[in-house]
Amino acid sequence: MASVPSVPLYYNRHRETSLQGGDMNGTAIENFICVIYNVSFMNCTWHVSRTAPGDTQYFLYWKSSRKEDFIGCQNYVKDNCGRHTGCRFQNVTIKNKSAYFLVNGSGQNIQSYKNMIALYKIEKLTPPLNVTVNCTGLSHSCEIKWQPPRTSHVKRNTCFKYQVVIEKKADPEKGIKDTSKMETNITGNSYIFDSFNAEKRYSIKIRATDNGCLVSKNWGEWSTPVEFGGEQLMSTSSYVLLLVSGLAASIVFFLCAVNIYLKIVPARVLQPKDPFHEIAPVNFQEEEMLACLGLIFMTQWLLLVAQTYVDWQCTDLEMPEPPIRNLTLNPWKMELSWISSTNFTEYECFVAADNEKAIIKAEDMTCIFDGNLLFPLHNGAIFSVTAVDINSTYSSTCSCIPRGMKGSAIENFSCVIYNVSLMNCTWQPGRNAPEDTQYFLYWKNSRDDNETECELYIKDENGRHMGCRFQNVMIKDKTAYFMVNGSSNVSQIRFYDKYIELYTVEKLMPPSDVTVKCDKNQNDCIIQWQRPQISHLDIDKCFKYEVKITYKGNSAEEVIHTFTKENERSHILQSYNMGKKYLVKIRAAGQYCSVNNAWGEWSAAVEFGNEDIFSSSAWILSVVAVAIFFVAFFTVLFCKRTHYWKTAFPKVPKPKNPFNGQPDINPELMECKMQSITSENEQILVAELVK
Repeated sequence: MASVPSVPLYYNRHRETSLQGGDMNGTAIENFICVIYNVSFMNCTWHVSRTAPGDTQYFLYWKSSRKEDFIGCQNYVKDNCGRHTGCRFQNVTIKNKSAYFLVNGSGQNIQSYKNMIALYKIEKLTPPLNVTVNCTGLSHSCEIKWQPPRTSHVKRNTCFKYQVVIEKKADPEKGIKDTSKMETNITGNSYIFDSFNAEKRYSIKIRATDNGCLVSKNWGEWSTPVEFGGEQLMSTSSYVLLLVSGLAASIVFFLCAVNIYLKIVPARVLQPKDPFHEIAPVNFQEEEMLACLGLIFMTQWLLLVAQTYVDWQCTDLEMPEPPIRNLTLNPWKMELSWISSTNFTEYECFVAADNEKAIIKAEDMTCIFDGNLLFPLHNGAIFSVTAVDINSTYSSTCSCIPRGMKGSAIENFSCVIYNVSLMNCTWQPGRNAPEDTQYFLYWKNSRDDNETECELYIKDENGRHMGCRFQNVMIKDKTAYFMVNGSSNVSQIRFYDKYIELYTVEKLMPPSDVTVKCDKNQNDCIIQWQRPQISHLDIDKCFKYEVKITYKGNSAEEVIHTFTKENERSHILQSYNMGKKYLVKIRAAGQYCSVNNAWGEWSAAVEFGNEDIFSSSAWILSVVAVAIFFVAFFTVLFCKRTHYWKTAFPKVPKPKNPFNGQPDINPELMECKMQSITSENEQILVAELVK
């Protein structure tokens, strides 16, 4: 593999040069191009030289500034012959104005290519974010807002200018294609469209470019078109639903009025009053009217709201009397039902959704999709019923098409159950959802339960629902159903649904009652524990355990033993060191049952054994010895400094040499010495007499 030359490199912009005088001209790469996209990804490509040998291999090196070292490509793009023709980079940041690139080749006399490129000039800007349209029919204007595109080096909004394109969409009734297209270049993050006609349909898209900063001069990518205007009006099916709901509300109101009238007539007969209990009069008419209004509201909600998230389109609507009609889907229970005008011997149901397919037998003109046949509907689905008779076969097919703007549904939906009965579900807003979008979560724990809305939402700083907290959750069935829909004043929001086997998202509690009993005579320890608490199973064989034993006191946890126990809740640790202090902790996972097979939480560490330090008696002796040493040391030091040492320990006089020294001729001194000698002799004599 070729290496980076160690000689200094001097770069000339967009010019190929030779690093060695003997290189073959024309053997360097050609058409070297780089582009940065999606903020932090970069691709560089080149063409193999036409005059280079067939076995020549090229290698790319680069650095984002002059002071850095060259880094080799980690992800090459290869042609059919295996030669490198490009490189893919990740986590690229535009730090400085220029980056340096070097491409050399293997073999002798292969010319190298070098280039210096300003990274901000080759960046493909991402589209503007959060494009929203808020229209007012009275003023015939719409306010369009957006956020600047994301980049790794530009933080000021004033560095961008935008191109806004508004198209008047086709009119299906008149058979006219796009009638007009308006383009305008503006600065800022908003625009007022003052030619709005509420009866027309429009779409808007925006892209960005440089406005006097270190930003690419080329136009970036277009944002996803946002439609507004007449397209937001109700479709034919919505008008039908509105008509049906109005008719149903009228019938309910009529029945309620008749019921109230029948109760008023007999109420005119006077009843004797109780003189001892005067009860306040009750207005039955008002109560009945309120009940009827509530019933009317519920009827309209069921007919309008519950059916507006999907379009149900069938293929046999134009037949006068189809053998199978009224094909209906209950999405909460995943039940497909129909009415048949012919006595067929057998029915089969087919479903295709979320890249899955399934066929089941029907019973009583109803198909129930359960277990592994539960598929989410937010990406659309196809349902069909095939009726089989002796002489004929008939099939009816309907499509479930989700409504709402693409990319407005939530993303990254996930749930976790913890502490046995608590559950958290979280999500992220759709990439194309308007800023005023609010999401609502509904769920049901089992097929027979009623769907309920979240009672405790998790909100972001803008008040948008980003999750939900649940309490008293029981894992009843294997599968629960979740549905998150949304509302916005700008456009209809697409729903999201998901089936989750709740036991698979449960974070198992740690094993409880972990105890250790050690026997010094047997030189072993018995470790025992209880299985973790869960809400739906009480079987020991459903768990396996991981036991970890470590030394206590080490800064880095030194694992002594790690082993797995299946179906057992005890372990015997043999030949342990009684002079050591140990820690043991245990965690559990599911096996063979409907228990999460991911490892749960570790139990609290339990200590056992003796610590690897001195005993208490050794500590006492050590402290006493140190104390005695310090007392003796400071006593000697004190005596020396205060001259008590000389008094306590006087110097022993040395014997005199009789042959050296001058005679003492001072008579007074001689007399003193004689007295001293006499005194000494007397003391000695007294001592001898005592003896």
